[in-house]
This record gives sequence, C-alpha cells and structure tokens, in this order.
Amino acid sequence: MDAVVAIAMTLLILPLMEAAGELGTEEVTAGAWLGHHSQQLFSFVMSFALIAMFWVREHQMFRRVERVDTPLMWFTMGWLLSIVWLPVATALSGQAPRATPSPRASTSAGWRWWG
Repeated sequence: MDAVVAIAMTLLILPLMEAAGELGTEEVTAGAWLGHHSQQLFSFVMSFALIAMFWVREHQMFRRVERVDTPLMWFTMGWLLSIVWLPVATALSGQAPRATPSPRASTSAGWRWWG
C-alpha cells in the first residue's frame, strides 16, 4: 500500500511539472507563473496533504490489526481506489474554471472513508 500512496503523491506534481516548462520557453516571470497556476498549486497542496493524512491514518489503523480478513481487504481496496483517484481529481480541479466546485468537492468522497 505504501508504494501506491507514494506513486499517487508523485503523480500529483506532474501537471505542474508540465506547466513549469512555460518558464523556459516564454517570457514569463516566476511570480506571474505562480499567479497563473495558483489554482493548480492549491489543488496540489490540498491533495498532497489529504493523501498524507490518509497515509498516516492507515498506518495507525493497521498497527492495531491482528488479523486480515476479506471485509478488511475490500475496505482496503476502496481506500486504495480513493488514493489512486486523487491525482485525477486534482488535475481536473486544477484545470477547471474558478466558477466550478473547489478541489475539496472533488476529493470529498475520500473523506467519507475516514469521516
């Protein structure tokens, strides 16, 4: 599970890495770039923090597990699905016009797992 979480966290930065290429090809200052991509940056930070919180909570939970059964495995698969989905939701919310729901709305399904 740790590998899935680490990969998901890494995937979060890829849209920003692609956008960072603008700094080398256009006459764009770092400040202007940050302002232009503020929604993407916000989405990245929020999703990274959310995955980090999930990861910490997962480690706390599994520290107390004495035996793994089928319901726990299915719960874990659902948890992993929410983690794997977050880079997609983050990319969508970072690209969406500001009038659309916030990144929190895009990731709210994940909160239900630990709510």
